[in-house]
Amino acid sequence: MGRDDMTTDERSVGFGDGHLRPTRNVALIVVDMMAGYLEQNGPFYHSSYTPLALRMEESLAKWRSREFPVIFTRVSYPRGIEDAGVFGEKVPGLASFTEGLTHGEFISSISPRDADLVITKKYASSFFGTTLSTDLHCMGVDTVVVTGVSTSGCVRATVVDAIQYGYTPVVASDLVGDRSESIQSANLFDLGLKYADVLEFSQVLDLLDRL
Repeated sequence: MGRDDMTTDERSVGFGDGHLRPTRNVALIVVDMMAGYLEQNGPFYHSSYTPLALRMEESLAKWRSREFPVIFTRVSYPRGIEDAGVFGEKVPGLASFTEGLTHGEFISSISPRDADLVITKKYASSFFGTTLSTDLHCMGVDTVVVTGVSTSGCVRATVVDAIQYGYTPVVASDLVGDRSESIQSANLFDLGLKYADVLEFSQVLDLLDRL
């Protein structure tokens, strides 16, 4: 469901009137672009993730050319699914992210470089139970551009926590993905009303270049 499908009441109810103020103290967060999502035998693979990966590869090159920091997140369970707690009971497929299995690895075309920060997490948000907020503070970052998968899950949780920790979140709408177009559009619509500015990646770069 997109904006055009919403009733007047769904579009308003007090949301959507404000805009954030991103700065050039910015980092790109690449959420969970792991083999388990991007390879066809992965438990969370969706066909839309293949073109997403190509866009991500191209966009990373443009981002790095501006020398802004990049942060990758991944899910990993050293002891297996028991590390996921109740989350693992709800989503048994998370067992594929047991440490040492290939589904939890990055693919070669979208992988961290030596200068990039890698955050390992066990739950949806990139902030929950990790050092991400402290790392961003130490880097002098106040704005995060969030990309990756999935929009309704780990991307959304990361964006919500980002604004709650006092960071300015921007979602690159063409660099996030989900398992259906309806879920994708509804979540982008709602994130844009409540928690983030939602822009295409080219618009993000144009905005940063103008600041």
